[in-house]
Amino acid sequence: MEVIAKTSTRWILAAAIAGLFGASAAPAFADMETLLDKLHEKGVLGDDDYQQMRTEARADRHAEALKNAGEAEKEQKAKASSASALKVPEALKSMELYGDLRLRYENRIARAADDTKTSEERQRWRYALRVGLRGDVSDDFFYGVRLDTGTYGRSAWVTMADDNAATGAPGTSKASQSNKSTDAIAVGLAFIGWKPTDWAQVIAGRQTNPLYTTSMVWDPDITPEGLSEKFSYKLNDNASLFAVAGQYLYSQVGKRSGAWTSAKLDGPNLGLGSSQSAILFAYEIGGAYKFSENTSTKAAVNFYKYRLTADETVFNSNFLGTGGSVADLGIRHLQVVEIPMDVRFPVASLSGMVFADYAWNTQGNTRADASATPQIEGQNKALMIGLSLASSGVPQSANQGPALGSSAKKGTWEVRTYYQRTQQFALDQNMLDSDFFERTNTVGYYIAGGYSPANGIITTLRYGKAKRLNDSMSTGGFNDDSSDVGTINKYSIIQADLTLRF
Repeated sequence: MEVIAKTSTRWILAAAIAGLFGASAAPAFADMETLLDKLHEKGVLGDDDYQQMRTEARADRHAEALKNAGEAEKEQKAKASSASALKVPEALKSMELYGDLRLRYENRIARAADDTKTSEERQRWRYALRVGLRGDVSDDFFYGVRLDTGTYGRSAWVTMADDNAATGAPGTSKASQSNKSTDAIAVGLAFIGWKPTDWAQVIAGRQTNPLYTTSMVWDPDITPEGLSEKFSYKLNDNASLFAVAGQYLYSQVGKRSGAWTSAKLDGPNLGLGSSQSAILFAYEIGGAYKFSENTSTKAAVNFYKYRLTADETVFNSNFLGTGGSVADLGIRHLQVVEIPMDVRFPVASLSGMVFADYAWNTQGNTRADASATPQIEGQNKALMIGLSLASSGVPQSANQGPALGSSAKKGTWEVRTYYQRTQQFALDQNMLDSDFFERTNTVGYYIAGGYSPANGIITTLRYGKAKRLNDSMSTGGFNDDSSDVGTINKYSIIQADLTLRF
């Protein structure tokens, strides 16, 4: 009845307008309220009808204004989106830009046994930039590319002003201020992946490390090159299993030389065979269990085996353990078993975690026998054990957390610490974390805290202190980004970072 009455009133109004002013005059009165005022003055509309119709006219005008504003806003957004959107090639289903920009102050001190001329202190202001694209391709394929600052595999950091120098003849030299000769950009990731099912994927190329591990064994900056296969299986809502296999090209010989034999006439080697200098085979099997919403555990068993050829390169040599020398790059007699694990649990309204990593080289005694250091058996094990406390809900595991710079949500934080002990012949010295415990035959502790004052921004403060574990041996290993001290008797490092993640 209300709708019928409203419609009848509008017909009465239209008829009144036509009768008073004629059909041709009606368009001159574009404002309905003006028309209503005229009709009311002439007595065509009574007070009640006049008030009712004026209210309806105002409501109609308000609704029309909102409609026009909404359409204008949509049109404006469409134009802005069209102007700024990155066009994705037809072959790709999606494309995402991601990366981070990190700024750092670092003070690194390495002291030798005599604590005099062979000691070293490096105070540096540094930066690191990583920018990449990733996304999906049709038919279950995906991809990723990333460019990093720095050309060293265990670090993307660039030291500010380290390439400034004086040039020219004496008396005419000019300062090369803000030079960029060492601020290089390198390929950090370049891979194509295939995920035919929810539980299996294969990746080829330079890729992020797919293994569940810690910095005790793998520097977090290392992106291995080769193939990897990853499998996961969900047993139920609480339990899951996972497995990873990796075939990584550790070092590749550019050419073969020497006397030509019939063995070389068999054609090219298309597989991971003797034409390669060194290959790392990695295998992992593990599981995770969720006891409740805030309580869970994860563990794995990893096995690393190296395949070396007769082609003599620096990696094919024996590990000498003499400290701070290229001679320490040899990877012979390495067959390592690793067991990383963590347990998460609530602490009041916070999230706590205990994590650990244990590794031993099953060929450690043979590695020791081939070294230039004292032949002490049993120096083939490494241990890490730590504790973390963080705000509830943040990603947290043995190799993930705000203190490690892996998440940046406003108001979240984490504090973690660990103790680490690495014997001389336990691990691959070329994969150790280049910042903390960068050598074998070391023992010490690490503490770090991270806080995000805004989404995408994280501040971190890290400190590590270590010393030589066995005084009868050197500290084996070599690190282009670190100390030149041969045998490090005492070591400490402090890092303060400001990171933008996007």
